[in-house]
Amino acid sequence: MANVHIRGEKHPNCPLCLQPFKKVMYPTDSFYVCFTDMISINVKDPSVLLWEDYKPEDKEIMCPNPKCNAEMRFFFRRDEYMKAKCTNKKCQATISSENLPDREDFAKKWNIDKSKEEVENIKKWRKRHDKD
Repeated sequence: MANVHIRGEKHPNCPLCLQPFKKVMYPTDSFYVCFTDMISINVKDPSVLLWEDYKPEDKEIMCPNPKCNAEMRFFFRRDEYMKAKCTNKKCQATISSENLPDREDFAKKWNIDKSKEEVENIKKWRKRHDKD
């Protein structure tokens, strides 16, 4: 792995800390990485810089801390990973999609059965992939 900042090449800013991303290059791929906020995105990802123009439909993302209630900056990428960080310097609360519970976790907790269609799709998928 080579961590290289190429002179003259302008990297996009991290939407959470507003500092320029570092570019990490591998033989097969390159990534923009922010070591402060621990996020990364493939250089070829179509979501690069979309977070600058994107505005949520109803209102801004608000901090979940009831004492803060400030606006949050957010980052997302194509694989549905999302991270948001509070703009208040004293709070700095973060939310990320990896912290959100999965549908299967809820199903186990509340004993919710899968629909018949879901079960059939899983069986079809397993049959196809077991052949490979």
